[in-house]
Amino acid sequence: EVRTFVDRHGCNGFEVFLGGDCELETTIRALKFITKVLEDESKEVYD
Repeated sequence: EVRTFVDRHGCNGFEVFLGGDCELETTIRALKFITKVLEDESKEVYD
């Protein structure tokens, strides 16, 4: 589950909840996805 939020400073963020008996491969895929999104967003900042 992914939840988005806005903190008290007005910055957007998200939380990822992995629950139950989440398999290692699923966790790795989720982390790769998160990393890709962060890398893509950082490219937009520096372009």
